[in-house]
Amino acid sequence: MLIEGLETLGLAQGDSVLVRAAVKAMGPTEGRAATLLIEGLLELLGPEGTALGLAFTPAYPSWARNPDHVWTPATPSATGGLAAAMASWPGAVRSQHPTNGFVAIGRHAQDMLADHDHTKPCFHPMNKLLERNGKMILVGCVESSPGFSTVHLAQEHLGLSTQTIRQGLFGTYFEQDGKVEWFARLDEPGCSMGFSKFYADYVREGLLRTAMIGQAYSIGIDAKAAYALERAKLEKDVTAALCDRPECFGCRGIWNYNKKDWPAYWAKEGVRKVKNRFRALRIG
Repeated sequence: MLIEGLETLGLAQGDSVLVRAAVKAMGPTEGRAATLLIEGLLELLGPEGTALGLAFTPAYPSWARNPDHVWTPATPSATGGLAAAMASWPGAVRSQHPTNGFVAIGRHAQDMLADHDHTKPCFHPMNKLLERNGKMILVGCVESSPGFSTVHLAQEHLGLSTQTIRQGLFGTYFEQDGKVEWFARLDEPGCSMGFSKFYADYVREGLLRTAMIGQAYSIGIDAKAAYALERAKLEKDVTAALCDRPECFGCRGIWNYNKKDWPAYWAKEGVRKVKNRFRALRIG
């Protein structure tokens, strides 16, 4: 049933696919959901296929640097059980980006991730996925972690990811050529909760495929088609991917291309900080 569901999402032998998942949503699997999903993917994709995942790790404020926090390829991912299972899979390849790494398993894993290091943007491997006419699937996280990573790539290509007040303010220590150095991240992935706004567009254009993977509602799409639609929409409105939550710092308070929301957000945030300060003083 799992492989049939993956086929319904559009996957086939030899494909390259980026998969994101909330594996617990697949239902009772005796704690083996991530393993079962990877096994199903690799069986379906075959020896010429490649499965990719996001293996992000923490970024820290530059004003609170901790020399004990040094990124290495063995640093545990903070992006859930699937990423952890993929990273520990025999033959897995992990990119060398200190905060926004990818992990891949399969025929083209090394080629797709080899140059993703501290000199490249966060979602650089997505370029390789497009070149390979790759696909993307979401398993069980259609609402909780919505949208596809091609939106981030379109934002990178349009120069939006670096238009942030946080540019260079977060990063981590990492080791290079035997030396420990500070990596300052220049591009900002930002909030992705607004990526669900593209769902209706995918459906209207007939791009989206749906299936149940276990008990998890899942969707799939061709990466090139998704990227073309997303980029066209962002070219018309650079704020199209921002969420609608007025309290969202990642959408309302950091982007230079969305300054219209700054006064209302920062005025409210300033009041909140003052209230919290007085509350702390009274408690103390």
